[in-house]
Amino acid sequence: MGHDDEKGAPSFWGSASIYQIFPDRFAIGKGVTAEDKYREGRYPYPEQSIARWTDAPYRNPKGGHQHRFWGGDLPGITEKLDEIHALGCDTLYLTPIFQAITNHKYDTVDYFKIDPAFGTIDDFRELCAEVHKRGMRLILDGVFNHASRQCLWLSEGRDEFFYPLGNGEYRCWENIPHLVEINLENPAAQEVLFYGKNSVLKYWLREGADGWRIDCAHDLGPRLLESISHAMRAEFPEALLVGEVWNYPAGWKNTGMDGIMNYTFQSVIYDFLRGILSAGRTGAFLADMAKDTGLAFLSRCWNMCSSHDVERLGTVLPKEELVRLAIVLQFAYPGTPFIYYGEERGMMGGPDPENRGAVNWEEPDRYPERRALITRLNRLRKEKRALTAGLFELVTVSDERVLGFKRRTADVAEQLIVLINPTPHPIETRVYLKDGWVMGGTRILDLDTGEAYRSSMERFVATLAPYQYRLLEPQVRYHSERYTPYKRLEGLTDR
Repeated sequence: MGHDDEKGAPSFWGSASIYQIFPDRFAIGKGVTAEDKYREGRYPYPEQSIARWTDAPYRNPKGGHQHRFWGGDLPGITEKLDEIHALGCDTLYLTPIFQAITNHKYDTVDYFKIDPAFGTIDDFRELCAEVHKRGMRLILDGVFNHASRQCLWLSEGRDEFFYPLGNGEYRCWENIPHLVEINLENPAAQEVLFYGKNSVLKYWLREGADGWRIDCAHDLGPRLLESISHAMRAEFPEALLVGEVWNYPAGWKNTGMDGIMNYTFQSVIYDFLRGILSAGRTGAFLADMAKDTGLAFLSRCWNMCSSHDVERLGTVLPKEELVRLAIVLQFAYPGTPFIYYGEERGMMGGPDPENRGAVNWEEPDRYPERRALITRLNRLRKEKRALTAGLFELVTVSDERVLGFKRRTADVAEQLIVLINPTPHPIETRVYLKDGWVMGGTRILDLDTGEAYRSSMERFVATLAPYQYRLLEPQVRYHSERYTPYKRLEGLTDR
C-alpha cells in the first residue's frame, strides 16, 4: 500500500490527521429533525426513542440510553465537511453506520445496509464523493467479532456463523446478552465478512470507503488479522487497516495492520500532564515505545486522547492549558493525531454516554484558541517533514520538570525540537541537542511566537512560561549570500 520504511517518505496514511465522528450526535442534514425521521419510520425498532438535540446524554442502568437517538446522519456530515476541512483534518473515521438497533451501532443487524437512521446508500456515496473531492479519506468501523442477537444470519438459521450453546443460547462477547460472538473460524463466515469477492470488507471499499478500523482487533488475533490484510490488499492496496487495541503498540506491528489506536500514548500523556509521571520518566517511556515499535508502524498508529470510549480531554485535564499541551503532543509524537468530534469546540463529557453529546452548532466555540491550535498544527504537519518522517529522540534539559525531545530526519534541516512545561511556574532551561550537525551560532526559531535563541557548543537556553510549549526549528541555510556554516553539508546525512 505504499508503505514507508524507517527512513523513507511516509505515504498518505503516514501523514494523515484523523477526525472521529459519532454519527447520531454530529449533525442532522437536509433540514429535517429527529421527530421528522421518527414519523418517517426511520427508527423502526420498538425500543428506539428520540431525544431533543440539546438534551445531554446520560446513563440508564438498564441500558435504555443506547436506544435514544438525537437524529444525526450521513447528510449532516456531508453538509459539515467544510468545517472539518478548514480544521485541517484530512481523514474521517465514522463509528459504525450499518443497520443496528442501538445508537452506537456496535450490534450489527445487516452488514450490507446503511442504518435508516443515518440515511441511504446514495447518502453514503454522496458523502464519499464529497470527501474525496476535498482530497480527504473516509474510514469505516468494522464490527466483525460480534453482532446483534437480531442479526439477519440468526433469523436465516445460520447457526454455524455463531457459537450455539443449546436451548437457543449463544456465546456472547464479554457475556453481554445482546451481542452474540461470531465464529470467525467458520469458512463461510470468513467468506462473507472478508474473503469473498462481495465480502463486507470489499463491498464498502468498492462503494467508496478508504479503509477500516477493526473493532476489538485483539479478539480477532494476529493470524486472522494478517489474513484479512492480505485479502484486502489484493484488491485495494492503498486501503488502511487500523485495529482497536488498547495494548502497547510494538507487539502488533507484524499483524498485517497498518497501526492501532494507541491508548498507551493517552495513558502516559495524561499521567505526565496530571503530575503523576515525571518529565524524565515520560520521555524515557516515549523513547522506548518509539524504538520498540519503529517509525513505520508507529506513524500510522492513532495518538489517542478523547474518543467515544473514554472521557473527553477537557473533562480529564483540569486546565485548558493542559488540554492544549496534550493536543501538541498528539501532533508532535510519532503517530497519527486523532481529534474526537467537538474537541475543537471545547465539548466536555464524562464516561460513555456522557462523552457522546450532540454538537451545539449554534453555540460559539468555547475555546477558540484550541481550534486555532489544531488548525495550525495540521498545517505544520503538512509543511514540516520532521513531524511525519522524523525519528523520535530525547534532548537533555537542565530543568527536570521540562519534557524535551526532537523529531529529526537524516537531513539536519528537517528537525523540530519540542519543549513542554506542564507546571504553573515559569522555567528557564538549558537544552542540549546531542546533534553533531547543528553548528554553533545557529538560530533556533520558535514557530509559534517568532522568538529565537542561538546555539552554542551543542546547547541553547530557552524560557517557558507556565504551561507553555515550544516548537523550535534550527534555521539551517545551505545557500546564502552571507556566510553560512552549512554551505558544504547539503545532501550529507549522519544516519
